[in-house]
Amino acid sequence: MDSAATPGAARLRHHDWVRGTFQRAGFSVPMTAHPVAVRDSYVYGFAKQDRGLPFDTEEEAAAKGFGLDLVLNALKKERDSELVGAAEARAARVGGDG
Repeated sequence: MDSAATPGAARLRHHDWVRGTFQRAGFSVPMTAHPVAVRDSYVYGFAKQDRGLPFDTEEEAAAKGFGLDLVLNALKKERDSELVGAAEARAARVGGDG
């Protein structure tokens, strides 16, 4: 999680402060892990990746071929995969329109 950050005492104090804040708000020690994980997922899983994308606007993304069409085309290619077939079979069993 913090492999790209500067390690040290300040980082440890920050983590201790964050966990303490949740615990003072009423979270149990085990339940504190959930909001910490959500925050880390956003920061490390989205924000850093978003900052590293090779475009800044939706228009630039579309011009470079990044967008909904890219996702939809990839999904169409996977339409016949076993995973899609299993999902459609499951949807049919539970009354979906798949």
